[in-house]
Amino acid sequence: MSKTILIIEDNEKHRFLLEDMLDDAGYTVETMTDGNEVNKKMSGEPRFDLIMVDIAVPGFDAIDFILRYRNKYQILVVSAYADGENVREVLPDIKRRIKKPFDTDELLKTVNEILSEELIN
Repeated sequence: MSKTILIIEDNEKHRFLLEDMLDDAGYTVETMTDGNEVNKKMSGEPRFDLIMVDIAVPGFDAIDFILRYRNKYQILVVSAYADGENVREVLPDIKRRIKKPFDTDELLKTVNEILSEELIN
């Protein structure tokens, strides 16, 4: 069974790149572009093996989202602000961060590692 990844990303170029890359790697991918869409989806308690979150999505409080769901879902922050002081202060235990612009090989390796860990845990 394919692992399912949710991408929360408003930038069309990055969203399509991530979606194509992960789809080509055999993952099932769902994308969302704004906070309203995310809130509706998450109210139904969907099943995702990994959620990739951009910090700067309009109408979406990514920090609150991560704090709320980090114990339920594997989360990977993929953002130009991934190493920002605010992110490190508020989310010091979130070690899985990829800064944009990202290297696709590094990102795919990180995704594979996270999903492999899930099988072990």
